[in-house]
Amino acid sequence: MNKTIIMGVVLLISIMSGDRLSAQGTAITYQGKRSLLVYLRDVTDRKNVEESLRKSEEKYRNIFENTMVGIFQSIPAGRYI
Repeated sequence: MNKTIIMGVVLLISIMSGDRLSAQGTAITYQGKRSLLVYLRDVTDRKNVEESLRKSEEKYRNIFENTMVGIFQSIPAGRYI
């Protein structure tokens, strides 16, 4: 008889409020019975920050890749870096 053993499971769950939860589960033996130990963590803020970073990177990558002239960086006093 073949048995599948789950070593670890990670799920990202969106709930109706829009918040996102990370659910991690691991098969364990508890009091002699096979069980699933599950840990839930709110990852809404982390996912929102990751999405903002992704959009920002895409925006600046597009500016850099599609510019027809040079791009310079300067300090507030006007000196080029």
